[in-house]
Amino acid sequence: MSKTIIIYGSTTGNCESIAETIKNKLISKGLEVTLKNVRDAYVDELIEYDKIILGSSTWGDGELQDDFIDFDRTLEGTNLADKKVAIFGVGNSGWPSFCGSVDVLECSIKATGATLITNSLRIDVDPAPAELEEWTEKVAA
Repeated sequence: MSKTIIIYGSTTGNCESIAETIKNKLISKGLEVTLKNVRDAYVDELIEYDKIILGSSTWGDGELQDDFIDFDRTLEGTNLADKKVAIFGVGNSGWPSFCGSVDVLECSIKATGATLITNSLRIDVDPAPAELEEWTEKVAA
């Protein structure tokens, strides 16, 4: 069975709620899923999983959520060449750097050699149910 980990960084709870929804949808599709707050996650443990999902809210001028910063730095120099990764982010389209955290994570993940399995999901405050369902289907496949 494919093992999946979802690691999220959330300040207001929006990203956490979306991560929980993604987890439940993936479990309903038969995947084994672990959900972790980035504060409790370590880059070294990513080796144990077939799929990795990273989610962060965006703050300031397109920055990662505070708890995600150290995790992202630790990704540097990590080899994840055999891993499949999906990324989602929560932001506010009223800001010029809408979901800039997604761009940061994409850059970091590409440097590890991992494969992005679908286009990253950029959520404007609250996800549209159809949008989240479609993205989750692609991740599960």
